[in-house]
Amino acid sequence: MLPRWLVALAWVAVVTALSFVPQDVVPDSPVLGFDKLVHFVIYAALAFLLLRALARPSQRGIVVVAVSCAAFGGLLEIAQGLLPVGRCGSVADAVANALGAVAVCVYWDRVVNARGPRGAGG
Repeated sequence: MLPRWLVALAWVAVVTALSFVPQDVVPDSPVLGFDKLVHFVIYAALAFLLLRALARPSQRGIVVVAVSCAAFGGLLEIAQGLLPVGRCGSVADAVANALGAVAVCVYWDRVVNARGPRGAGG
């Protein structure tokens, strides 16, 4: 089985690669806002994988994951606008990225950490 950090770093590589696929290769969806849902899910998965790699992160660790994912998503959106990849950065995409990461981090803090250690009585 792959170490959890390796899986998280592989997902970072996938997200980075997807961010620089030329716009004409990305399929359009007839569903309004579908691309924002995709951004939300991709960054929710990123936050989940990072939190899982940390095993039992403290609240501070959870905040660091949320902020890091949001910053990463924002920087990739800025890079899309600066690099000649046929893409343009979007504030709405950056917001969807951040919301996906924050949603998972809040869930982790409120639900996963609230359960206590695995195997704890109950």
